[in-house]
Amino acid sequence: MPNKTKKSKSKSDQKYFSSERGYFTELFNSLRQRCGKTKYKRPGRKIHETDIKDRHHLIELWHKQCQVLGGPYCIFTGVEMTTIKNRGDGRKNGRTATNVSMDRLDASKPYTEENIVFCTWEFNERKGAVTIDDCYKILDIYERRKYGSSI
Repeated sequence: MPNKTKKSKSKSDQKYFSSERGYFTELFNSLRQRCGKTKYKRPGRKIHETDIKDRHHLIELWHKQCQVLGGPYCIFTGVEMTTIKNRGDGRKNGRTATNVSMDRLDASKPYTEENIVFCTWEFNERKGAVTIDDCYKILDIYERRKYGSSI
Protein backbone atom coordinates (compact mmCIF):
# COMPACT_ATOMS: atom_id res chain seq x y z
CA MET A 1 0.00 0.00 0.00
CA PRO A 2 2.79 2.55 0.74
CA ASN A 3 4.10 2.17 -2.84
CA LYS A 4 0.72 3.23 -4.23
CA THR A 5 0.74 6.37 -2.06
CA LYS A 6 4.31 7.17 -3.07
CA LYS A 7 3.43 6.63 -6.74
CA SER A 8 0.36 8.89 -6.58
CA LYS A 9 2.38 11.55 -4.69
CA SER A 10 5.02 11.42 -7.43
CA LYS A 11 2.33 11.79 -10.09
CA SER A 12 0.73 14.77 -8.32
CA ASP A 13 4.18 16.37 -7.84
CA GLN A 14 4.90 15.92 -11.54
CA LYS A 15 1.54 17.51 -12.41
CA TYR A 16 2.17 20.46 -10.06
CA PHE A 17 5.73 21.09 -11.23
CA SER A 18 4.57 20.93 -14.87
CA SER A 19 2.04 23.70 -14.18
CA GLU A 20 3.14 27.30 -14.69
CA ARG A 21 3.01 28.00 -10.96
CA GLY A 22 4.96 24.90 -9.97
CA TYR A 23 7.49 25.25 -12.78
CA PHE A 24 8.26 28.88 -11.93
CA THR A 25 8.43 28.04 -8.22
CA GLU A 26 11.24 25.60 -9.08
CA LEU A 27 12.87 28.17 -11.38
CA PHE A 28 12.78 30.81 -8.65
CA ASN A 29 14.13 28.36 -6.06
CA SER A 30 17.10 27.56 -8.31
CA LEU A 31 17.70 31.30 -8.79
CA ARG A 32 17.58 31.82 -5.04
CA GLN A 33 20.15 29.05 -4.54
CA ARG A 34 22.53 30.63 -7.06
CA CYS A 35 22.12 34.01 -5.39
CA GLY A 36 22.12 32.92 -1.75
CA LYS A 37 25.15 33.97 0.26
CA THR A 38 25.09 30.77 2.32
CA LYS A 39 24.64 28.35 -0.56
CA TYR A 40 28.21 28.20 -1.80
CA LYS A 41 30.84 28.28 0.92
CA ARG A 42 33.75 27.16 -1.24
CA PRO A 43 36.51 29.73 -1.67
CA GLY A 44 36.37 31.56 -4.97
CA ARG A 45 32.77 30.55 -5.71
CA LYS A 46 30.94 33.49 -7.30
CA ILE A 47 27.68 34.52 -5.68
CA HIS A 48 25.28 36.09 -8.13
CA GLU A 49 23.02 39.00 -7.30
CA THR A 50 19.36 39.44 -8.16
CA ASP A 51 16.57 41.96 -7.87
CA ILE A 52 13.92 39.30 -8.53
CA LYS A 53 11.91 39.45 -5.31
CA ASP A 54 9.88 36.25 -5.43
CA ARG A 55 8.14 33.69 -7.64
CA HIS A 56 5.34 36.15 -8.42
CA HIS A 57 7.84 38.72 -9.70
CA LEU A 58 9.43 36.05 -11.92
CA ILE A 59 6.03 35.01 -13.31
CA GLU A 60 5.22 38.68 -13.97
CA LEU A 61 8.41 38.99 -16.05
CA TRP A 62 7.48 35.78 -17.90
CA HIS A 63 4.02 37.17 -18.70
CA LYS A 64 5.53 40.44 -19.97
CA GLN A 65 7.77 38.51 -22.37
CA CYS A 66 4.82 36.36 -23.49
CA GLN A 67 2.80 39.50 -24.14
CA VAL A 68 5.58 41.08 -26.23
CA LEU A 69 6.16 37.88 -28.24
CA GLY A 70 2.48 36.95 -28.58
CA GLY A 71 2.80 33.76 -26.55
CA PRO A 72 5.20 31.49 -24.70
CA TYR A 73 7.97 31.66 -27.30
CA CYS A 74 11.75 31.57 -26.97
CA ILE A 75 13.04 35.11 -27.31
CA PHE A 76 15.97 33.89 -29.43
CA THR A 77 14.50 31.14 -31.62
CA GLY A 78 10.75 31.72 -31.60
CA VAL A 79 10.14 28.08 -30.59
CA GLU A 80 7.07 27.56 -28.42
CA MET A 81 8.24 26.77 -24.89
CA THR A 82 6.93 24.17 -22.46
CA THR A 83 6.94 23.50 -18.71
CA ILE A 84 7.21 19.70 -18.77
CA LYS A 85 8.59 18.15 -15.61
CA ASN A 86 10.93 15.16 -16.00
CA ARG A 87 8.98 12.40 -17.67
CA GLY A 88 11.50 9.75 -16.68
CA ASP A 89 12.22 8.71 -20.27
CA GLY A 90 15.99 9.03 -20.24
CA ARG A 91 16.43 12.67 -21.19
CA LYS A 92 19.57 14.37 -19.87
CA ASN A 93 18.82 15.46 -16.30
CA GLY A 94 15.13 15.10 -17.09
CA ARG A 95 15.36 18.17 -19.31
CA THR A 96 13.00 18.79 -22.17
CA ALA A 97 14.62 20.79 -24.98
CA THR A 98 11.66 23.17 -25.29
CA ASN A 99 11.28 23.84 -21.56
CA VAL A 100 11.48 27.42 -20.32
CA SER A 101 14.93 28.41 -19.11
CA MET A 102 15.91 31.69 -17.52
CA ASP A 103 18.99 33.24 -19.11
CA ARG A 104 21.09 36.33 -18.52
CA LEU A 105 21.63 38.43 -21.63
CA ASP A 106 25.05 39.39 -20.32
CA ALA A 107 26.55 36.60 -18.22
CA SER A 108 28.92 39.05 -16.55
CA LYS A 109 25.99 40.93 -15.00
CA PRO A 110 23.61 39.82 -12.24
CA TYR A 111 20.17 38.25 -12.53
CA THR A 112 18.19 41.48 -12.79
CA GLU A 113 14.90 42.35 -14.35
CA GLU A 114 16.72 44.07 -17.23
CA ASN A 115 19.24 41.27 -17.76
CA ILE A 116 17.09 38.12 -17.78
CA VAL A 117 15.10 36.64 -20.63
CA PHE A 118 13.30 33.36 -21.08
CA CYS A 119 14.45 30.96 -23.76
CA THR A 120 14.36 27.23 -24.41
CA TRP A 121 16.56 25.04 -22.25
CA GLU A 122 18.21 23.71 -25.41
CA PHE A 123 19.21 27.21 -26.62
CA ASN A 124 20.48 28.21 -23.18
CA GLU A 125 22.53 25.01 -22.97
CA ARG A 126 24.06 25.64 -26.41
CA LYS A 127 24.81 29.26 -25.60
CA GLY A 128 26.78 28.22 -22.55
CA ALA A 129 29.22 30.83 -21.32
CA VAL A 130 29.52 32.87 -24.51
CA THR A 131 29.69 36.54 -23.59
CA ILE A 132 28.28 39.48 -25.52
CA ASP A 133 31.87 40.52 -26.33
CA ASP A 134 32.48 37.03 -27.73
CA CYS A 135 29.41 37.42 -29.95
CA TYR A 136 30.73 40.71 -31.33
CA LYS A 137 34.09 39.10 -32.07
CA ILE A 138 32.44 36.15 -33.84
CA LEU A 139 30.25 38.51 -35.89
CA ASP A 140 33.28 40.64 -36.77
CA ILE A 141 35.17 37.64 -38.15
CA TYR A 142 32.05 36.42 -39.95
CA GLU A 143 31.50 39.81 -41.61
CA ARG A 144 35.15 40.10 -42.64
CA ARG A 145 35.13 36.68 -44.28
CA LYS A 146 31.74 37.26 -45.86
CA TYR A 147 33.02 40.36 -47.61
CA GLY A 148 36.35 38.85 -48.70
CA SER A 149 38.75 40.12 -46.06
CA SER A 150 41.68 37.78 -45.42
CA ILE A 151 41.56 36.43 -41.90
